[in-house]
Amino acid sequence: MTHKASGREIGLIVLSASMFATVNLFIKWIGTSMDGGAIALMRGVGACLFLGVIFAFSKSKRGPIDKADRKTLIIAGIAQTLNWLLYIYAVQITDVSVAVVALFTYPLLTAIAEPFVFKLKHRPIELFAGGMVLLGVILIVPEFSLSSKVTLGVLLGLGAGAALTVRNIIGRAVVDRVGSVRFNLILCAISTLIYVPIGTTTGSDWPANGLLLAAAMGIFGTALPQVIFFHSLKRIPATLASIIVSMQPVFAVILAITVLGERPSLQTLLGGLTIVGSVVLVSLWKKPEPAKA
Repeated sequence: MTHKASGREIGLIVLSASMFATVNLFIKWIGTSMDGGAIALMRGVGACLFLGVIFAFSKSKRGPIDKADRKTLIIAGIAQTLNWLLYIYAVQITDVSVAVVALFTYPLLTAIAEPFVFKLKHRPIELFAGGMVLLGVILIVPEFSLSSKVTLGVLLGLGAGAALTVRNIIGRAVVDRVGSVRFNLILCAISTLIYVPIGTTTGSDWPANGLLLAAAMGIFGTALPQVIFFHSLKRIPATLASIIVSMQPVFAVILAITVLGERPSLQTLLGGLTIVGSVVLVSLWKKPEPAKA
């Protein structure tokens, strides 16, 4: 049975995308008072605590996880670890608009990579959009030099996007068998364990406000929007959800302008619009999927 997505359900997806975008605010508020590894560690702690409570009081799947799925979860967890760390560093050294646009090449990277993984044919629209994304990146980068913070931020953002692509592709089949809450809880736990030696050996300061902000980022910018998103995804078409999520860079840039006072250049905005437009185009080209009742 299918049903038309209601305004409330669409609103929840928009809310989750907006909450994901607040990650950038938390990173900028913390600034360089903490190393990226320490920030990621506390983000993981906050997310794990919140997801642990949700899992304990939910009807999520609790059966045993087979050996193959355990290996997949570990790989996905390592990919998520890289995604968080690289993106935090990207936001720390450059503007939010640059970092988030570079990160959001991942939906297109996923569309291009999936046919190789699942032995499917590439669609011409994906190759065209790939060229447009490359053009967008060229527009954003003022000079191809690692001495440029913008260039380094773009490279870190692209690396974070590639890691997120790996996480999403290999985790796609497992999430249904494990359950969305437990899936995200396990990945957060793996990431947090990896961050312990990274975050505690970098010589980072541990200011109280930084700790609280990083933990809050784990709750309000990571775990809570994940729960809202996966709950809403059961009730609306996946294509519509992917289009709304693809608009996350727009939400992030609006927050950066209004809250942080950032002023992205016209070149950055044009590059960002090119990349976001390409991602939305690929999402629109997907075969519509009905929502579950």
